[in-house]
Amino acid sequence: MKLILSLDSDRIPRVKKLEKQQALHVRLDFQGVRTHVYTNSSYLVSHLRLGYRYFETADDDQPHLALLALEADRPQFRESVMALSPSRELRDHILISRHLGLIFLLEDPPLLAYYTVKPLFSQALFLLRKRFVGLHAATLSYQGRGLLLCGAARCGKTILTALLMDQDFSYSSDDVTLLTKKSLKVAPFPRALTIRNEYQELIKPLLSRARQVRRFKIADQERLLVDLAHQVPEQVEPSVVCLPQYEPNQKTQLRPVSPSTAFIALMRNRFHPLVGTLEEYEAEDFHLLSRLVDRVSCFRLVYSDPVEAASMLKNLISRGDGGK
Repeated sequence: MKLILSLDSDRIPRVKKLEKQQALHVRLDFQGVRTHVYTNSSYLVSHLRLGYRYFETADDDQPHLALLALEADRPQFRESVMALSPSRELRDHILISRHLGLIFLLEDPPLLAYYTVKPLFSQALFLLRKRFVGLHAATLSYQGRGLLLCGAARCGKTILTALLMDQDFSYSSDDVTLLTKKSLKVAPFPRALTIRNEYQELIKPLLSRARQVRRFKIADQERLLVDLAHQVPEQVEPSVVCLPQYEPNQKTQLRPVSPSTAFIALMRNRFHPLVGTLEEYEAEDFHLLSRLVDRVSCFRLVYSDPVEAASMLKNLISRGDGGK
């Protein structure tokens, strides 16, 4: 994705008009942030409805966020481009965010959905900052006790989440965790799971019960988008914060870590908005996350076998004392 144009004041009325002209429209509500996606792409609509079914709403009130996604070689694309920028010839997919005031060029058709969702969530998380801290983490619960798995990409959050769901854990969020500032509880943010193809055999029982499964590619890597249709708890109070770390050929180890170690990991794994800065909330986040790690048990999980790791996590949570 590359920036091609700024959305100046002259273009905004044209964009609003183009939004209304699109045949397809998805309305989403992210914890009170109303988002409308206008598009000519049936692929994008099906992707959004599969991945973000929990958030879809019939509410047609004025949105907080609006995105216009135009797929090339689809109905009305050329007419839309001419209306948007008569003096320039644009051949690739176009994504327009009125909130950011930016127009993006998307060069790869399979990535239209990926690059639409990326700014969608970044902008929604920015607007949610007054009520939540957004963490790069998954959250589940078992018998009322919450487990927060925090870490960057490829640490194994999603496969551990899937395996734990197959062991009767309730699913609250994967990849995006919203920590409520007032209560330090996790608000639900459940998306369809994006699972690497190599893990398909590990979760066969879960896939057999899924509402819908779709294959797609990101950067030449095949993934499964899995809508599990599980009941989602309203709020989850974390009892354990775990820092998973996938290490090939390593024996599975679950070790306690200090609150300060967990705190640093949580601070590092806050979501960075496309607008504004994390520094604006530095002091507040410091205070909130310090309170969180002081009231939970903190662990580091190093593993190469996700099944063994998930079993170890379930045993930990089942003890009821968070390992203390």
